[in-house]
Amino acid sequence: MSDQTRLFKILTLNLWHDNLPSANRERAQRDLIEGLSPDVIGFQEVLRDGNNCQATDLVSDLGYEVAYGEVVPFWKRSGVLYGNAIASRLPFLKVRNYPLSSGGSSERRAAIFVEIDCVEGSIFAACTHLHHRSSRVRSIQAKELISAYDIFLNDCGGLKSSHNFVLGDLNSSPGKEVTAVLEPTFLDAFETAGKGLGLTWSIENPYAKVQNSSGVRIDYIWSSKNSSAIVNSCQVVGDTAIDGVYPSDHFGVFASFIL
Repeated sequence: MSDQTRLFKILTLNLWHDNLPSANRERAQRDLIEGLSPDVIGFQEVLRDGNNCQATDLVSDLGYEVAYGEVVPFWKRSGVLYGNAIASRLPFLKVRNYPLSSGGSSERRAAIFVEIDCVEGSIFAACTHLHHRSSRVRSIQAKELISAYDIFLNDCGGLKSSHNFVLGDLNSSPGKEVTAVLEPTFLDAFETAGKGLGLTWSIENPYAKVQNSSGVRIDYIWSSKNSSAIVNSCQVVGDTAIDGVYPSDHFGVFASFIL
């Protein structure tokens, strides 16, 4: 990599809404973001009320714009929304929020899409959090995500060969139902450039209610196979406690790309 090459850095992190110790976790989230300095962040389980957005409060003074996508009313407090968000240090050109099918279940999901203005050309990103119980519903939602991406690109005048990314908590392990839908179009950054198992829902995290011996990899950054973007690196982050506090019940994923 030459000295003139600019790396485009992306983070995905499930904020785990307001679960305790929320104030200490927010400080850990902030430290993580400041240390990594990503260009784009995909957040899941983000709260917003009439005056405040959890993601905006976390990063706006670090030079990020934040786009929020509602999923459902928050079940713990009235007047509060629960959803996804994307933060970017580059300006947004367009933002859309697409509801995803519940597949007959009572659990609603959505995906937020953004077009980002970049000197290398528009960058497109989607952030989502798929159904956490049913593999059948996740498969339906993943297919709808791909269809919604195509609609969004068409509306923006973008191309499938643009720099297109999918970020989020997909609640699905590698090689399972969601991978089968995304792999024809997108490249799993951790599988390409990561090391080890990449567990993001891990027995090492005391906040996670892990139901197997070690954990699973369910948080991802994907890049379009038709894009010229090259995965430079990918790693699990937020996996070290500071004063006994982790940023979330999920570890995050951080990747850099050569555009």
